Amino acid sequence: MEQPGSDEYGEHIVTNSGKFILMDKLIEKIVKKKEQILIFSQFTTTLDIIEDYCQMREWDFCRLDGSTDLEERSEVLAEFVRPGTDLQIFLISTRAGGLGLNLYTANHVILFDSDWNPQIDLQAMDRAHRIG
Repeated sequence: MEQPGSDEYGEHIVTNSGKFILMDKLIEKIVKKKEQILIFSQFTTTLDIIEDYCQMREWDFCRLDGSTDLEERSEVLAEFVRPGTDLQIFLISTRAGGLGLNLYTANHVILFDSDWNPQIDLQAMDRAHRIG
C-alpha cells in the first residue's frame, strides 16, 4: 500500500509488489541486452502503473489498449518494429489489438496478470508468434 503523500514516481511502485520486484529484475537484464519486451495485462489500470514504472526508470515504451485510436496504433506499431528503434517495451492490454497485430521484433513476453479466459492469453502471445 502506498503511503499517503508518496511521490507519483518512486521505488514504492516496485517494492509494494512481488510481481513488480521480479518484473523489475527481468526488464533490467533485458533492456541491458537491447532486446524488446511485450508486457500484457488484462487491466488498463495496471498498465497505468506499469507506465509510471517505465517513466520512473526512464525507459522508452509505447502502449496499446482499447482507447488507442487507429492512427496512433499504426504509428506505434511501425515505430516498435522499425530497425534501430529506441522502443524496448510495449505495454498491451490482452484484449486490445486483435487480428493483424504482429510484433515480431520482440523476443520476450511478460504476462503480468493472466486473463480469466486462457484463450485470450494464447492470442496475446500469438501477437509475437515469431519468438523462439
